[in-house]
Amino acid sequence: MMFLVIVGMMMMALSGGSLGTGTSEHHNHEEHATLCGLLGAAATLYNSGRAGEKLRKALGQVIFGKEDGGSLADLKRGFPEEYGKDGGRHNSCGECRHNNHDHYPGKSIPHDLLCLCTMGENGAPFNSGGHYSLCGVTGDRWGCKAKERNTYYAGDGQHWDCTNQQNGQSTWHHEKRKTAWQQVVQTCLKRKINLTLKDALDTFKGKKTGGHIINWNRNPSSCGGTSPDTICVGSSGWCGKETDNSYPQWLEVLEELTQEDFKLLERPTVKRRRRRQARNSTIQEGPDAEDDAEEEEEEFTTSTEGTSTTASLDKSRNHLLSLLSKHDGTSLPPPHSWLLSAVFFF
Repeated sequence: MMFLVIVGMMMMALSGGSLGTGTSEHHNHEEHATLCGLLGAAATLYNSGRAGEKLRKALGQVIFGKEDGGSLADLKRGFPEEYGKDGGRHNSCGECRHNNHDHYPGKSIPHDLLCLCTMGENGAPFNSGGHYSLCGVTGDRWGCKAKERNTYYAGDGQHWDCTNQQNGQSTWHHEKRKTAWQQVVQTCLKRKINLTLKDALDTFKGKKTGGHIINWNRNPSSCGGTSPDTICVGSSGWCGKETDNSYPQWLEVLEELTQEDFKLLERPTVKRRRRRQARNSTIQEGPDAEDDAEEEEEEFTTSTEGTSTTASLDKSRNHLLSLLSKHDGTSLPPPHSWLLSAVFFF
């Protein structure tokens, strides 16, 4: 009991003293972080080649917006042409409309990240909301100039003037989407995620149920990007296969997966070990080699896309480290030594 009290005191001290700044100045912070983690986990699994047919099709919808999938290398290389086509932001981000099957809310996570993370009209959310960042991208990376803080600005970080930015009146300009793709989507695709797809999905559902990602799947909402509140993803119209099979959504296909679908294909590690052993056979001969071969056979097993004990420990460690980080990504000072000493003492 005393152990739990000490741990609680330590976390309260860290939260109150070091993490006092909330996420209000970081617009769509939770939405971006949660979707980014889910996309990174999906990309890692897709790239491994270990997903069965049904799981791989689901990953195709999540990453590429189609069950057939595509090339991760192409998405990481640059802004895809299909995402640069003209069209209104509301039609792409707020509503599934008739004959608009190329871009609609929920088609893929990269698509939804563009809706959540592309700067809106007249520099929203920087000018109109006084926010420091949008999906972790600060105003200067959007080409905005530093500006003195006003009384209505959110948080206490640097603020930005985006009034003279090129294409500032547009809510869905090609260059704005390109910037969001390069600064946000590509970063998520390239990020090493120490989290299984299933755990990332559970985290997403928990955040949604808890009301922490309100700008994803808002209904009704215009999601036209004219103000900070409309930099979002909606779900009006024919969204979802239950309404219209022409508009499958990535969350929908993930929720259709069963525990059996998360079972992964065997890793082809045994053949590689045997080839390596054959190359070294001139050095190592005799009964020891047979023992090694038997050990290899024992290691060659199927696995489930779940969390092992090691992965759970890593996840807990990373979660604690995330609590010890500022919103801008820099590390905070370590907790006082007396706190840690107290924990280990008890």
